[in-house]
Amino acid sequence: MNENINLTPVKRQVTTISNQAGDLFIDSNESLAQATDILSKIKTASKDVKNRKEEITKPLNDALKSARSLFKPIEDDLATAERTIKGKMLDYSNEVERKAAEQAAKLEKRVEKGTMRVDTAMRKMDDIETVGSSVQGESGSIQFRTVRNIKIVDPTKIPLKYMMNEKVLAAISAAVRTDVLNGTKVEGVEIVEEKQIAAK
Repeated sequence: MNENINLTPVKRQVTTISNQAGDLFIDSNESLAQATDILSKIKTASKDVKNRKEEITKPLNDALKSARSLFKPIEDDLATAERTIKGKMLDYSNEVERKAAEQAAKLEKRVEKGTMRVDTAMRKMDDIETVGSSVQGESGSIQFRTVRNIKIVDPTKIPLKYMMNEKVLAAISAAVRTDVLNGTKVEGVEIVEEKQIAAK
């Protein structure tokens, strides 16, 4: 970090501008022109602050970007390898569970038909191969666990209260904005115009 950057003059300048903005009462075209000059000072000060800030942050961001770029291919390869091995482990576990359920169902049918005693079926069930909830290797261990999640199968049936959530509305606005502003009609969406100030 550059310790030679002295922010005291900038802070003093910003305090002065902030006070001018707070004290100004706009009640005529003349005071509107004064407000324009204060806004111009704000824009100039903002550029100065941004430049001074970037003297510190730009080299840090460049270094961070470079480090991320350097390690990204390696991290991507590791992530792919992890997904691959976990996928194979889950496939094996699911297949063992499927076979175990199949064998247990056959034993139950035999007990129901009376061709096998219950105690014999219980002993045979104990011999059915299963995958435990945890596996210990020489240098690591894993646990199989069931995680609950959701999958939206029909968005049209989701109650309106979820659609009216602020984050959902922001995402919808972002998704339809370009189309609507380019003339596409989307039901439930309208263009609103508001006056803003652009300072030069």
